[in-house]
Formats: sequence, structure tokens, C-alpha cells
Amino acid sequence: MLSSLPHLLLTVAVVFFSSMPTETNPVPIVAKLTHRDAVSSPFYREWETESQRQDRLDRISAARVALLSSGGENTQHYPSHLLLNDDGPGILFVNFSIGSPPAPLLVFMDTGSSLSWVICQNKPTPTPGFYDRFRSATFQYVSCNDPMCEGLPKHSCLTRTDWCVYDQSYQEGPRVSGFLATEEVVFQNSTLGMTLPVDGVVFGCTFQFLSNFGPRFAGILGLGPRPESLVRKIGPVFSYCLGNVRDENYRHHHLVLNDEVDTSRSITISEASLDFGPDTHYYIRLTSIRMPGQEDIIMTSPTMLLLDSGTKKSLFPDFVYETFVKKLDDMVRSINPGIIRLYTNVTSLGDLEDLCYKAELEDFRSNALRVTLYFDDGDGWLEWEYDSIFYQVRARKVCSSISPSSARGRGGLFLIGLLGQQNQKFTYDLDEMRLYIEKDPDCAAVAM
Repeated sequence: MLSSLPHLLLTVAVVFFSSMPTETNPVPIVAKLTHRDAVSSPFYREWETESQRQDRLDRISAARVALLSSGGENTQHYPSHLLLNDDGPGILFVNFSIGSPPAPLLVFMDTGSSLSWVICQNKPTPTPGFYDRFRSATFQYVSCNDPMCEGLPKHSCLTRTDWCVYDQSYQEGPRVSGFLATEEVVFQNSTLGMTLPVDGVVFGCTFQFLSNFGPRFAGILGLGPRPESLVRKIGPVFSYCLGNVRDENYRHHHLVLNDEVDTSRSITISEASLDFGPDTHYYIRLTSIRMPGQEDIIMTSPTMLLLDSGTKKSLFPDFVYETFVKKLDDMVRSINPGIIRLYTNVTSLGDLEDLCYKAELEDFRSNALRVTLYFDDGDGWLEWEYDSIFYQVRARKVCSSISPSSARGRGGLFLIGLLGQQNQKFTYDLDEMRLYIEKDPDCAAVAM
């Protein structure tokens, strides 16, 4: 059953929000995506070591995996430590403005959620840095009998005002709730000298929440397929382009809303079927894994695969990981026979270990070191080179960017994390239900 399948969930921090029936804007909306550890990020800490940054990304990733393991959108079970630490709940984020006059905010994006929400002031005296609905001329409550209200998985009605109230429960008790409302959202494109306002965006004006969401965090952007999603408001096609996610000076990651599908530019674009079940998360079907000089790993049946940009590493189920890591180690040794493997005894990893070596990342640079995931019996593919397969943990230690999912709390989870998505462009077409993957795109070519 579709409801039992893993959910395809994307967490990129992004610009803002969502919608009623699909309305197409005349131009694409481009939003800059910033890695939380980039020099241009407000979260950047110059004094931190690379090891400290990797540890923080691991904590964020662990929270994300707990989120994915806890259920679908109907329950919205997010682990409380995802919301209750200074790390914040994501890796990529964006600024946008909401209201009239526009108030700039910082949000994280999640393609596994359709309803977007921001922290709202619930008092006439505002706190700087948060959205104040009392000062906005374009804020409007959504009524209880509005289809947007009635279609939410969990909602109630404030009968004395006929205002729709939404409620999202989180793991271990906490929840966020507030009024369902509409607002004007403004996107900036400084290169084109344009401001792009979008009227009537549906969002959750959250006034009951846990107090510590992390510094400067103001909300969540949902890009799921339900009617309240931003995608349904602006246009059926959206994309995001990621360059080198390990380069703290890289500035060209971006999201495009109301995008278009164009496969004529490059022969490196592949195509896969895109689906979502009753829980509304996206997924694609993995059929095989190929490595040069190794026998292909064939799935006995198409396996549901998640793309999650809020997780640093990729996760393979144990039954696949054991075979995969042996073949990967064989491939590495065929290229560099003298390399020294590092074995650890970390109990949190369970019975299976991450694959690590005493080396530098550049020691793995080789055209022969490659992993290709195939979808839909080979019609679509995602190719990883050495710097997507491995990452530098610290000096003289390199580890695989793929871990066993039992080590992260769920033995059957198949997930592609941020390192596995770098140097790729992903385009979602919700009308045709197709996912397009472009290898080595020129993210800098898009004006932001």
C-alpha cells in the first residue's frame, strides 16, 4: 500500500508560501538557498572547526531521520529535539518577505509538508524579527467553511469568530498551532531589479509553539503536493539547483518556483516517475545500483526512495548496505591498493559501520570511482562522483557519505541526503508527475 511506503521529504530552507487552486505567475520566482555553514549565512560561526560543523550537521540529520521514521503528514510527528536546539531544523534556508509593509523572515523548506507556517506575534507590542499580523494591511483570516480549512488533516474552528485553527502535533508531546490565514508574500530578485509579490498565499500563523526554535528561525516552507502548498499557488513545476555543498564560499544554490521543464539544454538530464501516496510525500522508484568493475545491485522489486535535503548523508537499508559497502571498498582498493581503512567501535552505529579511511578526499579523485542509481528500470539515473561518495571528516580521515539506516533508527529507510544531491538540479513537474535530474548544472547561470 502506498501509505506504508517511506516518504520522500525534502528540507531545504527556502522562500515562502502557498495556496489555493494553481495560479500561474508570468515569470519564474528565483530564491537563493544558503547553506547554514556558508560564510554568508547568519548561522556561520567563524571560530568553529570542520569537525564541529560536521558534528552539528550529524545532529540535524539525526533529528530529520527521526522525523521521517515517526509517520506521515496526517500526524506531523516531528521530534522535539528537531525544534528544541540552537542548531535549527534544517541545513538550507532562504529569506523572504511577508505582509504589507513586507517583513523579512528566515524559513526552512520541506517538500514533505504542504502547509507552511511562520511564528506570529500574538500581542500588540511586537518583538523585532518576527511577523506582526496586527501591522499588516493584507493579512486575512481563513474561515472555518473554506475548502482550505476543511482539507487540512487536523483543524478546528474558533466559533465566535469563524476563524480556522490548525494544529500540528510533534513527537514527545509538543505542537504548533495557530490561525490559518492568507497574506501577500514578496520575493526579491536583485539581479533583475524586480520584486515579485504573490497575493493570497495560505499559511499557518503560529502563535502556540515551543519557545526555543534556534536563533533567527521564523518558520517552515511547505512544497508538498496538497492544495495548500506554495507550488499549487504559483505553478506546477519547481526546481532546486545545488552546487558544492561543502564549499563555504559557494553562493549559487537556488530554488525556482513556477519553473519550466527544458530537457534540450543538456544530454545529462535523466527522467523518472514521481509519485505520492495518501500521506502526500514524494517518492521515486529505485531499481538498481551500478559501480565500475562490480556486479550490479538489483532490487528484487522497485524500492521507494526519498530525497531529503535536510539530511547530510544518504541512508541505505541494511540488506543493501552490506553488499554496497563491500563493493565500494573493493572499488576503492582497486584504485588505491595501499589505502588504510579505519575501523571504529561506535555503538550508535549498531552492527554495521560507516566506511572510513585514513586519507584525504583528493586521494579518491578518479573517473573510475563512480556510483550510479537507476530508477524506473534505467530510464532515470543519479550519478555520484568521488566527492559525493566520500567527504572529509577531519585531517587524514575520509568517510563514505552513505550510512546503514539501522544506524539511524530505521532499518528499511532508503534516503538520498544533501551530499548525494550536490552538483545536481532536480525539477519536479506535478502536472506530469515527473522528476528530472540534471548532472553538473550551471547553478550560477540563474540570476538571483
